[in-house]
Amino acid sequence: MQRVRDDHHPRQATQPGRNLLQQRRAATSPVEPATWHLTASTPGLIYCAACDRRMQGQYSHGDAYYRCRFPQEYALANQVQHPSDVYLCEDTLTDPLDTWLASAFAAGRIEQTITTMTDAQPPDQPSPLVTAAQTIIKECDAELVRQLPSAVICTVPR
Repeated sequence: MQRVRDDHHPRQATQPGRNLLQQRRAATSPVEPATWHLTASTPGLIYCAACDRRMQGQYSHGDAYYRCRFPQEYALANQVQHPSDVYLCEDTLTDPLDTWLASAFAAGRIEQTITTMTDAQPPDQPSPLVTAAQTIIKECDAELVRQLPSAVICTVPR
């Protein structure tokens, strides 16, 4: 049996070593560290047209992309014509969307846009619990009205 000596294991980095490592990673990173959380501006909303699966956001060479990976084995088994990888550059999606939003919320059209958005909302439908509670309240009110004359008689001084 061979023994492993403690000095063969790397020691944990000291705090100055950690800081240096973070600085080196930040210097070689294609994306600013503060923007790593911005993998995709519309996460979970983009679907692949070939397979109807949700596309994943990722960065490649500093640009944001949506990707759908579909192994050929799955494509053959599910009888789907699908390339192994489908990429959509986020700019091809967001640039026209930004242009449309800028025109929709331009100073001369903002009132019309807000009215259109308000009109597109579904009518207020109370939930079943609210409807049930309102029914109970109406029944209680009716019972109070029915009981009120006898309550008034009982409280009149003699």
